[in-house]
Amino acid sequence: MRLLIGILVLLFVAASGALIVVRNPGYVLIAREPFVLETSLAVFVILLVAAFALLYSLARISVRLLHAPRDLGRWRQTRRTRRARQAFHDGLKHLISGDAQHAEKSLVASLHASDSPYLANLAAALAAQEQHDREKRDRYLMAARQQTGESPIAAELLQARLQILDRRPELAHATLAHVLEQDPKQPAAQRLMITVARQLRDWHGLTQLLSQAHKHRWLPEPELREVEIETHLALLNLDLPDHALDTLHQAWSMVPAARRDEPSLIAAYARQLTRQHAPDEALKLVEAALAHQWDELLVRRYGHIAGTNPAAQLEQAQDWLTHHGESAALLLTLGRLARRAAQSDQAVRYLERSLALGGGSEAHAELAALLESSGEPTRALEHYRRALALTGLPD
Repeated sequence: MRLLIGILVLLFVAASGALIVVRNPGYVLIAREPFVLETSLAVFVILLVAAFALLYSLARISVRLLHAPRDLGRWRQTRRTRRARQAFHDGLKHLISGDAQHAEKSLVASLHASDSPYLANLAAALAAQEQHDREKRDRYLMAARQQTGESPIAAELLQARLQILDRRPELAHATLAHVLEQDPKQPAAQRLMITVARQLRDWHGLTQLLSQAHKHRWLPEPELREVEIETHLALLNLDLPDHALDTLHQAWSMVPAARRDEPSLIAAYARQLTRQHAPDEALKLVEAALAHQWDELLVRRYGHIAGTNPAAQLEQAQDWLTHHGESAALLLTLGRLARRAAQSDQAVRYLERSLALGGGSEAHAELAALLESSGEPTRALEHYRRALALTGLPD
């Protein structure tokens, strides 16, 4: 609609001008010896406008010719940047789809004119890692760290992750230590350091990291719980010399209060207490834990503790049988305790009931040892064979 109105206005102006020219064409005379120009005003205006347009066009062409090298350079740079950006995008697509070789090729092609050579180098390092080419990977990471204006921490964190994937925790530890020197509270570096400490089996170092992980919430609760249990289980299972009860108590005191009801940790602590000649302390620990939370792992451990009063132990386990019902683990423990209390016939009955409930190789081995000591070698040999068969060992 606007175009139509504009055309109508233009036609109106042209028609009006034409009528004016027709009625009063005007007169222009320019004389300069020996030349004389004589024409109407309308023709003179048209010639003047044409001359101006010609001069303006010549001026524009001259300016463009003068700036042609610069404009050509800009066009080429724009074209290179566009191609580099496309190559970068193609490289990321190949990397995500798992085509590491084509990804590296595209990413390297984008480096010379990429909007972000820093990111291109990091992505190329990932592609090289996928191809198990450590030399190229490290070269790309070094190039990324050397990019001016970019933080080297991201490159170092990526390097540490790749070193962890490469099962080279010593190198990852050194890389992360350098990151933490620059930023001691860097959460990603701290999380990776926990992973490295697990690979290095640095359990004492892990206890310090985990205390900070609680404070700063570096890990989600389920993962933190898993790592804490793994760490303290390893510390409690360390070989200790005789008369190292104080060291054992100290190891248990390091277990967070929220984890001291974990059956696997209680069982490991009870086993070490028994080895440190403190069976009664181990019994109290397990009995208290079972009073709070029934767990068959602890029931089995209870049967391995040789307390100073076997009859009282057996009575306690029989009370559990009344309240918790029969289970293969509890009946196996009752068989062990009855044997220790010199109640062989009762022990045989408990162990046979445990086997009926799927007691497994432990129950067969315990019953075999009991039968052998009772003078029944044939039956004992049969149960030894069954125990070996269940454990997958050759006869």
